[in-house]
Amino acid sequence: MPVPQVNLVVPLYNEEQVFDQLIQRLNTVMDNSDLSIEVILIDDGSHDATPQLMEQLSYRDARYHTVFLSRNFGHQLALTAGLSVVTATDAVMVIDGDLQDPPELLPEFYNYYKEGYDVVYAVREKRKEGLLKKVAYKFFYRFMKRVSYIDIPLDSGDFSLISRRVVDQLNRMPEESRFIRGMRSWIGYKQIGV
Repeated sequence: MPVPQVNLVVPLYNEEQVFDQLIQRLNTVMDNSDLSIEVILIDDGSHDATPQLMEQLSYRDARYHTVFLSRNFGHQLALTAGLSVVTATDAVMVIDGDLQDPPELLPEFYNYYKEGYDVVYAVREKRKEGLLKKVAYKFFYRFMKRVSYIDIPLDSGDFSLISRRVVDQLNRMPEESRFIRGMRSWIGYKQIGV
């Protein structure tokens, strides 16, 4: 396969129940795109059949690559592992494997990249969680904005498309306790929320 223009980095933890639906949606995005796309699936120490499903898929479809962590290290380090092995020439889209982040937004995000944006991040307008979680998220982002000298956009998550040069900068950063969306903001470059 040619070197991809875009990698999708997808951390997974016990996602056996939604795995087939996730792959269907990713396949649809890739099949309907003029871009050369490869997916990097990272297993973050799952206890269900997620690792086996990933392995079988990567043997069947060369567009999928897999990374297996030896135990559950957490979402941020799983993302870090995925970002460390990307090969894309243009950009990387980071999505969660639990279907909260729609991969179908890749064309829209990529259009912003073509306009010169290095970071295109999603901003949540609504949450499906219960009231307590909604309040906790709202408080967290506003607290972080108040105590941090880095301007972390409110209600943004890891769901984003980042240029290759931002990925390279993230990979050079030595932090062990990583907060990718904070690091992504700190790096700078031209950024936009969608």
